[in-house]
Amino acid sequence: MGRESQNWWRTVGEAGAGEIDPFAEANGLELFAKAHEQLTALDVPIPELLLLDHAGGHMAADVALVQDVPGTSLEALLAADAATAVPVLERLRATLRRMESASHPTYGKVSAPAGTAPDFPEAVLQRALRHVDSAAIREPRIAAAAEQLRDALWTLAAQVRPRTRYSLVHGELGPDHVLVDAAGLPVLIDIEGLIWADVEWEHAFLELRFGDHYGHLQAPTSTTRGYSYTDWRRISRSWRGRSDFSRPATQTPKACEPARIRISAGP
Repeated sequence: MGRESQNWWRTVGEAGAGEIDPFAEANGLELFAKAHEQLTALDVPIPELLLLDHAGGHMAADVALVQDVPGTSLEALLAADAATAVPVLERLRATLRRMESASHPTYGKVSAPAGTAPDFPEAVLQRALRHVDSAAIREPRIAAAAEQLRDALWTLAAQVRPRTRYSLVHGELGPDHVLVDAAGLPVLIDIEGLIWADVEWEHAFLELRFGDHYGHLQAPTSTTRGYSYTDWRRISRSWRGRSDFSRPATQTPKACEPARIRISAGP
């Protein structure tokens, strides 16, 4: 019941911004239907759609009735027997490659891919900067490191190369969003947030959520914006030892020492 009151990101454009905002809340029958249609066309394993009712013909609400997939979640399988989960992870990697191979000239939710300006990396950067500002208001330890965090974000953004196509991205794919059916196939769920975006967006989240198991999902030969995924992990950490931050000419960073950014765990 307290979910909306606890949603701190409404003040920084993270919710309620409508379909066009790729970072807005991903809820609703239309988003689900479009995502299901797109993934089905790519032969991505998802629960079968049995009934879709926009008109309230069965109850006073939008209804989507989907297949009940027997089996377990990938999260539970990894916890119970990580070795048994390896073939499932490898199949999931193949699924991700199919999604990555899909292409669209603009970014955004599959129901409304209207993003053109700014491009996706700039949109991500501005979102991250808003997050720093918002978090700094609430947490003194973040406020103390806020300028260094902003400089780190600008440094990373300066290394991103231009791109003219976007891939299909789940958006929040963790092991709890993957079911494992009786045949050992990974079945994606919670697909309403499906977006056209940089594939790095997916892999940053995959590495965060899958942790030590992420290596099974990484394709060694794949490249993103001119870098391999391994290069991007190296680049994303390299700012800690740098002081030569690159910002647009209109942005003047304050003197800082990024290698010394620390946010105390507190008492």
